[in-house]
Amino acid sequence: MDGKSALAPVWFLVAGAALGFVVGRVSSTHRGEAEHDPHKGAERRPLSAIGTPPGDADGSGKGGAAAEDGSGIDGDGADLESLRLKLRQISGNPPLRALMEVSASMLDVTEEQIPEVLAMMEAEKGKQSNFFAMMALFSRWGELNPMGALAHIENLDNAQMRSSALQGVFSSWMTTDPDAAIAHIDSMPKGSERTQAQNSAFGMLAFSNPERAVELVDRFGDDGEKQQRYRMIANTWAMNSPEEALAWVQSLPDDKLRENLLPNLIGGWANNNAQEALAFALTLE
Repeated sequence: MDGKSALAPVWFLVAGAALGFVVGRVSSTHRGEAEHDPHKGAERRPLSAIGTPPGDADGSGKGGAAAEDGSGIDGDGADLESLRLKLRQISGNPPLRALMEVSASMLDVTEEQIPEVLAMMEAEKGKQSNFFAMMALFSRWGELNPMGALAHIENLDNAQMRSSALQGVFSSWMTTDPDAAIAHIDSMPKGSERTQAQNSAFGMLAFSNPERAVELVDRFGDDGEKQQRYRMIANTWAMNSPEEALAWVQSLPDDKLRENLLPNLIGGWANNNAQEALAFALTLE
C-alpha cells in the first residue's frame, strides 16, 4: 500500500454508521460477558496464544464467538440467496437502510459460509460499495477467526480491499480479545498497514472501552498521534457518557491538553444531548 488517502465519497461516510451496527452488536454481546474485567473481551487468552483464534488455544480452528456446532451467533447461518440480492442492491450510492441490511446479514454468516460470500463479492468486484461489504464481512470473520481472516488478507492484491478488510478484522477483534489484537499489531512490520491496523483498533477501543484506550495511548504512535488519539477518546466517550468523559478531561494534569480536548468533548456530547452540550459550552465563556 502506498499510504495515500483520498476524500471518501459521501456514501462511504454513511457506511461507517452501518458498520457500527455490526461491531456494536458484537461489542455489546461481549461487554456483558466481561464486566468483571474491563481489560478483556469475551475471553482472556495468554499472549502466547497469538496465532490462534479466540477460544482456540488447542489449535482446533474454531473461534470463540461461533456456536459449538460452528453455525454462528444465531445458530442457522445466513440466508445466502438473500444476501446475494442485498449485495447487488448496494451498488452505486446506496441508502443507509440498504447498507444496514447487508450488515445485519453479515452477522449471521458462519465461517463455513465465508468462501461463498467472498465469491459473491468477487462477482460485484469494482463497485465502490463492495469495499463496505468487504469491511462488514471481515468484521464478522474477525469475530469468528481473526487469524484466518488475516491470512486471507495476505492474498488480496487490491490495496483498497486490503484496507477495508483490515479495518473490519481489527474493529471486531478489539471487542472480543483486545490483548491478542494489540499483540498482533505489535508484531506487524512497520508501515502503512500496521498504522491502519492501529487506527482501526484504537478507534474501536475508544468507542467500546475508553478507560482502556486511555491506558494504551502511549502504545499507539508518536506524540503527534497521541494528541489525535486523546481527541478521539474525548469525542467518542462523550457520545456515550458525557459526564464520565468530562470527569476524565478535567482530571488531566496538562492545562493545555484539557483546553484542546474540550471542543472534541463538546462535539461528542452534542451527539448525545445537544442542549446539555450547549449549556456546558456557555459556561466556558
